[in-house]
Amino acid sequence: MQQLYRADLHVHSRYSNKPSSWALRKFNCPESFTKPEHIYQAARMKGMDYVTITDHNSIEGAVEIAHLPGTFISVEITTYLPENGCKLHVVALNITNTDYQEIMRLRKDTYELSAYLREKGIVHFLAHALYDMNGKLTVDVLERLVLIFNVFEVKNGARSAKCNSLIEQVTASLTEEKIYRLAAKHGIDPMGETPWLKTLVAGSDDHSGLFVARAYTASKRGGGVTDFLDSVAKGRCWAAGKDGDALTLAHSIYGIGYRFITENLQKNKANSLPFINTLLRTLIDARGAKIPLFEKVRLSIRRCFPDAYDEDYEGRNFEQVLDAEAWRILSDTKFLASISTNDMNRKVFIVISRLVNRLMYVYTKRLTRTWPPVGIAGIFHSMGTIGLLHMLTSPYYVAYYHQHRSKTLIREIEHRFDLTAEQPRKIALFTDTLHEINGVAITIKRMVSTAKAKGLELVVITSGSGTTAFAGGIMNFQSVGEFALPEYPELKLHFPPLLEVLDYFEQEGFTAVHASTPGTMG
Repeated sequence: MQQLYRADLHVHSRYSNKPSSWALRKFNCPESFTKPEHIYQAARMKGMDYVTITDHNSIEGAVEIAHLPGTFISVEITTYLPENGCKLHVVALNITNTDYQEIMRLRKDTYELSAYLREKGIVHFLAHALYDMNGKLTVDVLERLVLIFNVFEVKNGARSAKCNSLIEQVTASLTEEKIYRLAAKHGIDPMGETPWLKTLVAGSDDHSGLFVARAYTASKRGGGVTDFLDSVAKGRCWAAGKDGDALTLAHSIYGIGYRFITENLQKNKANSLPFINTLLRTLIDARGAKIPLFEKVRLSIRRCFPDAYDEDYEGRNFEQVLDAEAWRILSDTKFLASISTNDMNRKVFIVISRLVNRLMYVYTKRLTRTWPPVGIAGIFHSMGTIGLLHMLTSPYYVAYYHQHRSKTLIREIEHRFDLTAEQPRKIALFTDTLHEINGVAITIKRMVSTAKAKGLELVVITSGSGTTAFAGGIMNFQSVGEFALPEYPELKLHFPPLLEVLDYFEQEGFTAVHASTPGTMG
């Protein structure tokens, strides 16, 4: 079997320290904490023959490992299309310090930048072409980009499979006739001898150190760095590895947040949360740090006193409740053993989902017990804590949003490049009322049978005491717990596993949503 050569051509280190996100800038938090040597070791361990680092407008990370075998210096350049200021990222591979200085001088204009890279024979590619960073990406912009660039990143380990596959479809749809029609339309000379034939590459776009080499570029040629990059320049390589998804992006955000907290939090503060610290260290510490012996002994001793962490959380603050629930997870060997998947993303998601579900339920139940006119302070405290929990869960919300943004743009691209495919309708109906005997429940059940008879895909999503399962057009999520509203003690509301519902919705690809009730599920 012929040997394959591999390289993750898009990965970030701690030198990507000038975040574009206003939230990260507000907290003075860099986009990555990963040390260059960790990237090198992780890439090698995962079978990469060559290693580079592509920090934002910086080569410091790549220079730091440049003395190691199989490395070369690269950079991810922030550039702008002069027609409308569309922000783009271009990765330049195997550059010198002189190249870097000139690249930084020219980077404000994409045309000047690309002309310099071509003149110098520097292999370069357009990264995540469908990621709209400043709201100025349009179909016309994409048409210009296919004229300017000949190498495209079509498998980005942090972006959704839909966006990755769409840019791959766009490049595959190009013909000589189409390219020259676009050239006449935009007044741009297409680059290269056969500009309708694009080279496809891949990179993890990892910022957290957790997913180095998740996506990579492969070639049958690569006896050295020069040979490997020559195969990229001549289109004799291909994109390999895994696409990104919401969980990958969310856990990258958590990884960066965890490193930020552990490097900035006072040591005594971290020690006051031994179980949550251990849980986070176990789940998302990319450095693979081992738990110190003293901490193991302390945790073992505390495990012997479960009465200190019972479900009566009255009088306990949020940190104590959080740590107690982390202890419950660490002590539940049956639950931990039930996580049989080898997918690290899925394992982390299952554990965090369980932790969040429990905390949401605890404070929602506390809220219902402190309803006016008694305990107004308790109401504000519980509502504030629920808001805090949503903030702590926000990496998932942000990730799900980013995986589905720019839907209008995607439809326009599919239409412009003749890629439109009719998408079957798949309808989700959320309800809290299904197992009761009332008019709403009866009507919903009739809707399910009517939809089936008419060949429509309708899924009713609800939450109850039964196990999580799909049957007869109904997806039931086992509730975290139930509670009654003070004014309606006979009405039981089930508290749904929020993240599990979002994850299910993400995977099923629904095209329409209906909410029939204003309860916890609706």
